[in-house]
Amino acid sequence: MKENLILPNYEHCILNTITSILKYYKVNTNHKTLPTLDPKLEQKYDNIVFIIFDGEGKKAKKSTHCGLTKEEMEVPLIVID
Repeated sequence: MKENLILPNYEHCILNTITSILKYYKVNTNHKTLPTLDPKLEQKYDNIVFIIFDGEGKKAKKSTHCGLTKEEMEVPLIVID
């Protein structure tokens, strides 16, 4: 049963995304930021909108990142002027 257990990746998760946004607004946290998002936030924005689409559910695939490729794990950043 344990071999089917999929452990969370705490180096690349929603908490890291939120921590990067908090860092952008100069809020101190005790968590690591998301390294792929931090450089994108170096440009100054007036507003940041964070939308979560979580579709993996109970059928998550076995792999380091719940079956997603590196490109799929990339954080999309949409700039609206």
